[in-house]
Amino acid sequence: EMSKEEWENVRRAEIMPSSSDLFGHGTIPSEDIDPDENMLAVAGLAGRIARACLGIDILVLFKKWDGIAAQFGDQVLTFNVKALGDKFFDPPVSLRTIDLIVHEICHHRGNHTERSYLDAITRATGQLVMLALEKPEFFQQRGER
Repeated sequence: EMSKEEWENVRRAEIMPSSSDLFGHGTIPSEDIDPDENMLAVAGLAGRIARACLGIDILVLFKKWDGIAAQFGDQVLTFNVKALGDKFFDPPVSLRTIDLIVHEICHHRGNHTERSYLDAITRATGQLVMLALEKPEFFQQRGER
């Protein structure tokens, strides 16, 4: 993962191809999942965290595909129920769910190796601690997608 500026330098120097050049832009087939009550609660939590920590509204989807546990792009957070398993969402508010939500939505600020992404994670962590201390009900609300 490189920043836009780093990739511009790599392309200009023609020192290595991108993964898209090597493997194309294909999409992986996925199956839509009708969320259960716990999944809807996780979706609501993710939406509240995204608004509180990043000031954005997101769409949350649940799908099954062969691949990573979740992904975030264009303000859409998609959970891979096949990779996570149904038990991941029970209970909806847990270290595992919050960890994955924060990891994914902070990509709104950048990629893993970018300072803006790392700053977003540490800031979101601080904001969530303060919310837990000042407004614990934030974590108990039920929500929809």
